[in-house]
Amino acid sequence: MSEVFKEFIKLLVKYLKTYTIYGKKVKFDSDSEDKINTLYSLILENYKVSEITTIIANYILKNQRINDSHLDFSYSDIPSDSTMLYKFYKENIHNSLTLFSNYIENTLHNDIRTYLYIIIVLIIEDVSNIKQKNVKSLDDFLKSLDHYEKNIKDKNSKIWYRGQTNFDWGLIPSFYRKIDRSEVKYFDKSEIFKKYDLYGLKDKYLSIFKYPTNDYDFFSYMQHSLSYSPLLDFTESFIVACSFALSNKDSVDDFHKNDSVVYAITFSDEPTREISWEEFKVATAINPIEEMKIDDWINLIKIMGKINVSPTIQYLDFETNDRMRYQKGKFVFFSNFVLFGDRVNVKSTTDVVFHRLIIDKKVKLDIYKFINDNYPQYTKKYLMDPYLWFTE
Repeated sequence: MSEVFKEFIKLLVKYLKTYTIYGKKVKFDSDSEDKINTLYSLILENYKVSEITTIIANYILKNQRINDSHLDFSYSDIPSDSTMLYKFYKENIHNSLTLFSNYIENTLHNDIRTYLYIIIVLIIEDVSNIKQKNVKSLDDFLKSLDHYEKNIKDKNSKIWYRGQTNFDWGLIPSFYRKIDRSEVKYFDKSEIFKKYDLYGLKDKYLSIFKYPTNDYDFFSYMQHSLSYSPLLDFTESFIVACSFALSNKDSVDDFHKNDSVVYAITFSDEPTREISWEEFKVATAINPIEEMKIDDWINLIKIMGKINVSPTIQYLDFETNDRMRYQKGKFVFFSNFVLFGDRVNVKSTTDVVFHRLIIDKKVKLDIYKFINDNYPQYTKKYLMDPYLWFTE
């Protein structure tokens, strides 16, 4: 049986060697034995061998489940090697996970680099798997509009959108955008609120709102008044998101220089009205995930222990003011993740699917005019001051 396991590991490594994170490969080839051994020890302190086995199994099964789920922007381009790996796993490994764990435990120390490579890649796997669609013409845009308007009628899932004026910007809440990243930092709930206490913001808030308010009310107010919170704005309106994606029209250079982006998130969880802090923890890494070196991983695991690259997502649906109602605004709250560089590494799973629509800079003006002519109530002026729509 050990020969079968050995063959499976070779097949897995061969497949993972093709893996890239935002176009860059993970490499430990040139690192010293001391650093390799340090990282190896830290991983074994935080991950049981049975958990490593589960990570491997989940990776193979999850890839197949996503491939089989026939989502929009199909995953049919998953390499055929993945299907072969899945078949080998089902025929030879699936019913022998305990023996496979024993095999890993007995052979781990013989080829530390190989196993470290597997573990690190599988910890960070699929962070760049958001499916992307390019909008290069007004006709492309109208097809996307039709697609999402039809999806509104699907009551089995919900779709929220977020428009950003520059496609290079990742999904990152305002609270984390200006954090000093010269060293790894760790945030729990108390550390989040310390920032507000430092600037006296909590006291100012309570001096106006004397009655007890929950964390969601506070963060929502901070987001809308100061753009400073761990919440990220979304909307249930595709047109509103597109309008925000084109909202820098008056900045001529930026508008015509950069592509814009609209994120669409499809999910089935029920939104809530309160933030849950259960198991909340966030660590900020120094480098983007595709540039992480072995020293970075060592420092990060020392602080974070087990690493969750992609966040747990809470969907918050409670409109706290008229502008939010007008914008059909929603919030998402990310927890239990590592912020690499300036990007929250969201990923599509069988529970939540992210799409990214890149609006080509050459067609932005045409789409802007279309929204102006057909949805004037959702132009930037009225989105930011909805009362104007009724008084002008």
